[in-house]
Amino acid sequence: MIGLGFADAMPTQLSGDGGIDVVSFCTVAQVKFQVASMGRPMLQPLPEFVGTASPRPDPAAQARVEMFIVEQYAAGRSLRQLPELTDRSFSAVRNILTRHGVHRRGAGAEALRQAGA
Repeated sequence: MIGLGFADAMPTQLSGDGGIDVVSFCTVAQVKFQVASMGRPMLQPLPEFVGTASPRPDPAAQARVEMFIVEQYAAGRSLRQLPELTDRSFSAVRNILTRHGVHRRGAGAEALRQAGA
């Protein structure tokens, strides 16, 4: 936590579950030791999109999904995050972006700028 800017962070006594509790003036944390790499956590689909993916989706729901994907991708959200948030496959999200004429960014690239910006 010191590395995150909590200069007054101090560990407390060890607890029975093996975690090390850390306290500072404005926050507390419980730290767990993991041998394996954790990776990026999986995002949960947004409630408005759960269960809306189907072979013949409701046109209004599909329009909302597509608008969300296009807007969020343009705002810089990752192509890996959008399928998780919309309960769609990676291919479905790529197809939506293609259908709307959105040019995809390369891996690790910055968000595309608007023309004339």
